[in-house]
Formats: sequence, C-alpha cells, structure tokens
Amino acid sequence: MLNEKAIDHSSLMARFDPRLKIIGMVLFSVLVAVMERKAAIGFAFLLSITMVFLSGLKFRDVVKGLAPVNSMVIFLWFFLPLSVNGVDIRILGPLTASREGIDLAVLITLKANVMMLMFISFAATTNVMTAGQALACLGLPSKLVHLFFFTYRYIFVIESEFITLRTAMAIRGFVPRTSVHTYRSYAYLVGMLLVRSWDRAERVYRAMICRGFNGTFYSLSGFAMTRKDGVIFGVMCLWMMVMGYVEWVVKAF
Repeated sequence: MLNEKAIDHSSLMARFDPRLKIIGMVLFSVLVAVMERKAAIGFAFLLSITMVFLSGLKFRDVVKGLAPVNSMVIFLWFFLPLSVNGVDIRILGPLTASREGIDLAVLITLKANVMMLMFISFAATTNVMTAGQALACLGLPSKLVHLFFFTYRYIFVIESEFITLRTAMAIRGFVPRTSVHTYRSYAYLVGMLLVRSWDRAERVYRAMICRGFNGTFYSLSGFAMTRKDGVIFGVMCLWMMVMGYVEWVVKAF
C-alpha cells in the first residue's frame, strides 16, 4: 500500500471490490488467529498464497513484504523453546529446549506468515484513498478514517523533518556514542520533531478551515459490486468454512 506506483491494476485482486477485500481479510485473520491445528493453517496458507498469485506480485516483492514480520518472529525462536515447560530436547551440550516450545514457535511463525500473505495481497492491490473510502462505506467512524488518511499523508513529512534534523546534527560534528551527551542529543531530536509535528498539524488544520473543510471528504467515484466480486468473495468464505471444519470438526489430522 505504501508503494502505490507498483500496483498492478490489471490483476484480478486489483479489480476486486475493496469493501469485500477488507471484510474477507478481517474474517480470515480472525479465523487464523484462533486456529491451533497445523492442518487447518495449511488450508489457510493455500488461500492466502492464491490471493497473492491473483494479485500479480513478484516473488521478490512477496519476500520483501514478509521480511519485517519474520525479523520479529525469529526472536521467538530464541526464547519460546527455552522458556516453555515440556519434554526436553537436547540441542547443544547442556542446552535443552522443550518440544512444546518448539511447536508453539512453529505455530506462531506459520500464523504470522499466513496472515501477512493475505495482507500483502490486499495492500499491494489497493491504494490508500480507495482503502479509506472503503472503510468509510463499511461504517467506520469518520474520525478514524480521517486519522488513517492524515497518518499516511504526514508520516512522510515527519520522516523528512527527521532526516533534516539528523543531517543538521551531522553537519555540526555530532557522532553517536554510548554517552550522556548522545542520549541528551537524541532526546532533543525527538522533542524538536514533536514540536515541529505539532506546528505542522496546526498550520494544516487552519488551512483546511480556511478552505471550508466541514469534516467530510467527498469522492467523485463510488463502488459497485459485480457478479465476479460476489463469486470471489463466496469462494473465500467457502474456503474459510473448510478451514474451520478442519480445525474444529475433523479429527483425522
């Protein structure tokens, strides 16, 4: 979603009604979050990878999208096997890990990647304005929709301010070290960033009021659900029912 120029508007997912995409993604994420059986998560993986395939994404972009979540999950592999009680498995010398801890780490890893794949298929085929408009159509409070829009728009402005302040520190000869001076300098940097952000927010608000902003964003385009959208959403719901059946009914896995 952050790289809107890379959206393939010819893909099937890009033409899919964004309202149904959001509903499907939320239902899928909630269902995967409560699952505990790897067989059911395997079915969830098939659905999420299919959505990624229908998005027309390149393998490199998918791997890049999965990197942030796996960089956090990898830390669980250092702690869960060693901290969860269970059957001990010798790893190296006197170091042992529990089988239950390893199973839990595997389960969390699978869940995180499956949900992230589904989110990637949504984010890579939906620009921010369309996603915000779809959220508004689904009944999300207007204040939250506005917050979503402004957060996306001005996070890059704040990043630019941060780069400017950091460059100014470097020009003045600042070299980060493990010292009180370094900590104090970074505290000043964060404080100045907050002050500039507040000042920018005040100026933007006044500019919007001067232009007659009444708390509503208007759009010249709307959404129209087609038969193809209904079929895709129906298949998603049917597959999620299969996932639930494998999770809570079938005992053979």
